[in-house]
Amino acid sequence: MQIRPAKITDLPAVKKLLLAAGVFSREEIEVAAELLELSAAESRDYFFRAAEDEDGRISSIVCWGPVPLTRGTFDLYWIASDPGGKVKGAAGSLLERAEEEIKNKGGRLLVAETSSRDVYRPAHSFYRKKGFSRAAVIPDYYAPGDNLIIFTKKL
Repeated sequence: MQIRPAKITDLPAVKKLLLAAGVFSREEIEVAAELLELSAAESRDYFFRAAEDEDGRISSIVCWGPVPLTRGTFDLYWIASDPGGKVKGAAGSLLERAEEEIKNKGGRLLVAETSSRDVYRPAHSFYRKKGFSRAAVIPDYYAPGDNLIIFTKKL
């Protein structure tokens, strides 16, 4: 597996991966595409990395960025893996790489926001396994009955 900055030419593969994950809406996928475009333009606000398998296929992606007006707080915007991908553990490796890069940029706190819907339970387990703690829940945030769950990790 190779981890590298995502490129604008990766856009179709990233969209396909996010669609295959089965949890993201079309609107969410378009937002991820916008962040990839900003990252590829060397934005200082968004950083996007891709994990490639031995065939050069993107198996996982991660995107993060600094939170304005904070000292060392970063948001984890996206982390996703192709459920049919060949590389096991790619999301965890990408998260570790992101954490290293965040620390190198003075990061001290990583924040991940997610939905309370059942389809996101694997994400909740992933965050806990990777050392995140549930910091807050905002009821009915996304929609009635769909709460926002905020996970944090001190780096």
